[in-house]
Amino acid sequence: MKRLALVTVALLLLLVPSGPVHQSGRWLNLVPAAWLFTGVPLDASYTPTPIRSVTDISISIPNGSFNATQSVSVTAVYSLLVWDGQTTDCQNGPLHAWASASITSNSVVTAGRQGNSCGIIYNAQLVEFLGNFVRSSGCGSITIASGQSSATATIPAITVGKTVLAKTGVQTDMAAGTSTTPTVDQFVRLSKTNTTTLTAQRAATGVISSVSAGYCYLEFR
Repeated sequence: MKRLALVTVALLLLLVPSGPVHQSGRWLNLVPAAWLFTGVPLDASYTPTPIRSVTDISISIPNGSFNATQSVSVTAVYSLLVWDGQTTDCQNGPLHAWASASITSNSVVTAGRQGNSCGIIYNAQLVEFLGNFVRSSGCGSITIASGQSSATATIPAITVGKTVLAKTGVQTDMAAGTSTTPTVDQFVRLSKTNTTTLTAQRAATGVISSVSAGYCYLEFR
């Protein structure tokens, strides 16, 4: 068998010219390796990325409006929304100045708040991943009632160590008559409690208003 294999290789080397051959008006560089091996050679430093696109989100909610939208073009179930913060043009209290958002569809991101006085600009990053890297995803909100310091949301089972959890903003019913600046009521931390539970938590003292923290999660394969 060894002798047969050697003879076969020798014949191939004899039959295939080592230099370029002119054929039908074009030149072909016939190298034996091109016939024996297939595939695209990769640079040793090349690292593939799971990210398909990143979209800057900047949604202006004008004075008098509760919500606004931005058009996007992604596959929503493969995407994660990450809050970058917001700005406002007046101080009428957190009721009007705080907003959260969600990936509404493949073509829309929606930002909203509980008040409608002042203009605000909601900012975030919309990160879309390649589908073969994603196992599951979802967006929602967790509301902590007045007088309470924590609340939970139930989600489909995930692998905690392969799941990213992102905060997408905060809404609150704290009005201008109560405070014009953020207090412990609005500072909320999100965490993955277990495979089916997300938890929103704030300081246990001074909680005199409700707060709703928006979230998106994305589980990798």
